[in-house]
Amino acid sequence: MLHDLRGSGLFGLSKSEKVRTEYNPGMFKLREEKPEKVIAAMYDLAKLEPGEEQLLCVFSVLPAEPIAFATLEALQPGNDELEKSLRALFQKGWIEYNAGANQFKCSPVVQAVTRLQIGDRLFEQCETLVKALIDKLDYDPETGHLLNTDYLSGAFYARYAESVAESLECARHEIAVLNEYIGMFYRTTGQLEKALSFFEKGAALSEELYEAHPENVTFKNGLAISYAKLGVFSRDQRSDRAEARRWFEKAEALWAELATSFPAYAEFQQNWGMVKRDLEAL
Repeated sequence: MLHDLRGSGLFGLSKSEKVRTEYNPGMFKLREEKPEKVIAAMYDLAKLEPGEEQLLCVFSVLPAEPIAFATLEALQPGNDELEKSLRALFQKGWIEYNAGANQFKCSPVVQAVTRLQIGDRLFEQCETLVKALIDKLDYDPETGHLLNTDYLSGAFYARYAESVAESLECARHEIAVLNEYIGMFYRTTGQLEKALSFFEKGAALSEELYEAHPENVTFKNGLAISYAKLGVFSRDQRSDRAEARRWFEKAEALWAELATSFPAYAEFQQNWGMVKRDLEAL
């Protein structure tokens, strides 16, 4: 039974030892093959319509638990084919459906097969989901309060965002921002260790992006923001003035360059002034 698989491997298998199987397309002779290859061959994404494939990718990065239709609607804005694609995926056996609760669920095996077969196209297929989660976790920069949802829903979206950020761990600006927003939610709600973890992940991705594209203004500003977040955290949550100064100085150097290069851009001027005040107050 597929649902009984356990372990730490790609499909929940603890080992990848070859097994004797009748799977052998176009032939009748028994052969040995790795379990994950056999399982992957049972699921062919090429048989899916584009909208179905895109939605299955969304399921592959969300938690493997029942998800309400209303939640999927909120996380897939503008998807006019959502209901049709969900129905098709259920009828084809890719996802489960609980009619009473109007919930859908994708198994860990199908999730792993989908991520494997989609490969480098996974972020592209999940970009709308990432942007929707960023919107849900958007916050007031002064207070940290959520702007587009309540805190009960925010906790729900933050957990989803964690799963998405982990599954889409790649050098993309949107993923760096998503990590920052998750961190800000946890900082505002007092979950400080989790907040620091996501701030650090966001900063690491921002550094990777900036090092690869130092001419990109968005990446440079994003890196400055991530350094400033770590500075504020070190100052306010750790009372570590030396560490806070180190982060603020990194942010100040980047914003000084941006403000000088783009004097008409108010945000860079404001951020530069803010971080200079932070340094003076230490």
